[in-house]
Amino acid sequence: VGYEDFFKSGAFRKVVKLESGENSIVGAVDRVMTDKNGDIFVGDYDSTKKIYQFDRNGSFIRSFGRTGQGPGEYADIKGFTITPGNCLVVLSSHKLLKYDKSGKILRERRVNFFARDIVAIDEQLYLSVTVYLNEKRIKYSILMLDLELRELGGLFEYDNRMRKYSYL
Repeated sequence: VGYEDFFKSGAFRKVVKLESGENSIVGAVDRVMTDKNGDIFVGDYDSTKKIYQFDRNGSFIRSFGRTGQGPGEYADIKGFTITPGNCLVVLSSHKLLKYDKSGKILRERRVNFFARDIVAIDEQLYLSVTVYLNEKRIKYSILMLDLELRELGGLFEYDNRMRKYSYL
């Protein structure tokens, strides 16, 4: 599909120029999502290691997260998702962090696995797990959690030969 065909396909509803300034400069775009209100969330996993929130017109609202080892901090970002209640859940190598729409951290959970991606569907979170760290219980390729970040079980028995297919 050529560039012009892509635009003609209807995949784009609207092009929005994002405001850029000292606090809102996105270095690289790894994921873009919108919430129910039309706010735009842009994940920059490698360059600035932040999630940026813009309104539907592209005006900067806030950034989420910071690097570090303490409470509310993470070493990196592997993915993020927006829950049905417009909360942001950030997946890191060793943590899950849940923020409300004002940027306040609601919940934080350390994890004993590495996951590659996260999505929210209805009232559940689904994580694509790539490596388990010394866990002696049943292991799943897709781990399911509730919106309070508690494990509910999973789908598909974990098999490290499936790592290359681990995107949600």
